[in-house]
Order: sequence, then structure tokens, then C-alpha cells
Amino acid sequence: VARALASMSPAAQPLSLLSSRKDYHTWAFRAKKEIRKPTYFYLVLDTNFGDKFRQEARSMTLFKNGTGAVFELPLHLSNEIEAKLDPKTLMWSNSQGDVLYEPSHLPPLAGRPESNGMSSSSPRGGYGNRESGIR
Repeated sequence: VARALASMSPAAQPLSLLSSRKDYHTWAFRAKKEIRKPTYFYLVLDTNFGDKFRQEARSMTLFKNGTGAVFELPLHLSNEIEAKLDPKTLMWSNSQGDVLYEPSHLPPLAGRPESNGMSSSSPRGGYGNRESGIR
């Protein structure tokens, strides 16, 4: 049983499902409301997991239907998230009803991946436009 559980961990999957990037792991957010900007999910990462998770998140891409996003994290951060998952559902959720989980496949995606939520035009780095992206 221990071997079967270990084979399901991010460490057992050295390539990202999203980009096939070595030593990265793909995660997905699902929201209760339609989201039109990935900034919303970067803020969820920052607020609930910390700045290092937002900084290290790569290839944030919205679901085509607007209900979520996929992104990738380095394995060492993926292991930290995995430790926070509900052991029964293998998901994490917040008070707004957002859910973070490990996708088994990629849903239809919209557009190109976004940066880590930082505005390149902001001289202080900040989040740029603080609009949450909720419709």
C-alpha cells in the first residue's frame, strides 16, 4: 500500500503534465465563480500558501470554460501543498469554495500561460491591477 501511495505523489512524476518540464508538477484550481484573469489564482496562492508559491508558480493557464486554472510548481513546493491536502478528498479548499487538486488530465484550456501575477510595468513589483478577475 505504501508503494502505491508513493507512486501517486508528485515526486513520482518528474515531468509536469502541463509543459513536460522536468522536476515540476501540475496543479489545478477550480473556483465557484467564473474567473476571467489568472491574477485571482495567484492571489489565492499568495494568501493561503505564501509568496514563494506565487513567485514559483509557472504557466498559469485558465480553463476554457472560465471555472479554473492549471499551473505548475517545482517539486519541493508541490510536496508542501500535498501535505496540506485533505487525506480523504486529496484536495485543498478555502472559505470561498476554491479547490486545489492534482489533475489527472488537462481540461480544455484558454489562451496562453500567464506570468507569476507580478506586473512588469509596476516599479515596485506589486500585483499591478488588484482586480480579482471575478465576473
